[in-house]
Amino acid sequence: IADAKEMGCKAQGRRRHNPVVLQVRVPDAAAFLRRLKRKGCKLVFGPSRDTFLGKSYGYGSFADLEGNPIWVVDLA
Repeated sequence: IADAKEMGCKAQGRRRHNPVVLQVRVPDAAAFLRRLKRKGCKLVFGPSRDTFLGKSYGYGSFADLEGNPIWVVDLA
């Protein structure tokens, strides 16, 4: 979860102009995104890996049929 400024929302403080970004937790983000790509889904970015507070996690994003991003994350 990130604040509006970090997500690139231009109309901070005016909620009707801010998008909602869905985030889904999966067992293995990299494997999930590879499977979507094989099935023809457009990846927005990833798969990527990072660490936060000493814990490694995978993440990435794909687009729904209207082009909206849906983020996936794991805590592997």
